[in-house]
Amino acid sequence: MNWDEWRWVAEDDEVAVAMPRLSHLHLVDCPRLRDLPEALNRHATALTRMQIKGVGSLKSICGFSSMKRLQIHDESDLEIVSDLPALEFLEVSNSKMSSLPKWLLKALQAQFTALQRLDIEGSSQLLRSCLQNGEEWPRISHVPIVYIQDDQHKYIYYTKSSSTAYTNLKEHGEDQEQDMDDTHGNEAGEERLDSFLEEAQRAQNGLETCSRPYGYKILLLY
Repeated sequence: MNWDEWRWVAEDDEVAVAMPRLSHLHLVDCPRLRDLPEALNRHATALTRMQIKGVGSLKSICGFSSMKRLQIHDESDLEIVSDLPALEFLEVSNSKMSSLPKWLLKALQAQFTALQRLDIEGSSQLLRSCLQNGEEWPRISHVPIVYIQDDQHKYIYYTKSSSTAYTNLKEHGEDQEQDMDDTHGNEAGEERLDSFLEEAQRAQNGLETCSRPYGYKILLLY
């Protein structure tokens, strides 16, 4: 879809409400779309989830007071993501991403006060920078659950409640495996990783349970 602009016009803005029951919004392959409708955040008051993929020209996502889950895929020109006080789950995925985007750093500092889980998919360079001695670590370590991976199936799992991180990343060359499971042996390490994954899944299940007082509605725009 080659939209440059998405908008609607209500005859009486005080009375007419567009999409009041919308709970899920998926924007896919709209590479020229620069802005969301100005009134969307005021009218779509039941919106709890948004997923965007292939919407590289979008500049901002702001003012959705009920949004709990946001997924942003592929390259993006986003400059600001803010005023999402209920946001609990954030996923940012771009295999070319070598550092955390500026909008995310700003939002993590002050905006995403309800955030419970952060999932990131990027380059191997980004993954290494998110290790506990890496440049990006201080910027994400306050998030309760963090999962980061690259396109080589390397990963970092971190849970703040137990101050525990697991990774299969080889930090200092092919001969030195920096998997924290190795500290207490493979069997103990697997048990600890399984325990962590169960904890993360319980948290995820909690995020999946969202009240829908206006019914369940999904809008897909391609």
